[in-house]
Amino acid sequence: MTRLIESKKVCVAMFLLFVLAILVNTLAGGTLPNFGSNPLMTPDGQHELRADDSPFFPPSPEEATTQLA
Repeated sequence: MTRLIESKKVCVAMFLLFVLAILVNTLAGGTLPNFGSNPLMTPDGQHELRADDSPFFPPSPEEATTQLA
């Protein structure tokens, strides 16, 4: 498997298939992939998770005592 991945012909073929897939997607009316401008990939306002959206309840203040073993 490593020899297959390290082969220059396989790498070139994979790159060309990737470019061909993007080209076909664009010609079919799709958009170009958006890889973003920030490496942290922060969500925009529409997809941002807020605390009140969580399915879990916050911890009870009465049970806030921490016990160390």
